[in-house]
Amino acid sequence: KILEGTMANIPPQGGRKHPEQKYIQMDTSNILFIAGGAFNSLDEIVRSRVNKSQIGFKHSHIKEDDKKILKKTEQRDFVSYGMIPEFVGRFPIIAPLFELNLEEMKRIVYEPENSIINQYKKLLSLDGIDIEFSDSAIDYIAKSAIDKKTGARGLKSVIEIFMLDLMFELPSSKASKKIKITENDLIEFEKGI
Repeated sequence: KILEGTMANIPPQGGRKHPEQKYIQMDTSNILFIAGGAFNSLDEIVRSRVNKSQIGFKHSHIKEDDKKILKKTEQRDFVSYGMIPEFVGRFPIIAPLFELNLEEMKRIVYEPENSIINQYKKLLSLDGIDIEFSDSAIDYIAKSAIDKKTGARGLKSVIEIFMLDLMFELPSSKASKKIKITENDLIEFEKGI
């Protein structure tokens, strides 16, 4: 009902409903709803449908990659996947999203103003420590996150494992206050875990 446009009762603080809670009325008729998800093996459903419609000798030789095949996804493929048609019909536009490549992951590590590396630089600068990451270290971090198959979220966990000990030890250390992290530093740290 909410997707179709209705007056919905929304709790102002969110959370669960209880009998004495006050509600705010919200008209959902002018809200753009966007849904997303990870649909494992949806590509097989799409490939099966696309290959059925092809005739002739080429049929057996066609093996499109996942990116090309997912661009051919239709609502009926989600129905075949197990969703109810009434729900799928509420989302007329399908836009597949793909895994980030190495270059995109590297850009996420260092490019945004509030990137994970810049956050650590800022934190350590409060203790007078200047930390830099070499290009090879950034490559290693991005490759490790790709190997974990957790997308950009994996970047934080890869860096965090290394940085936790460093952030604890560096402020009280007599070592240099200017540090450059390299790929070898990250590899050696992982060996020691």
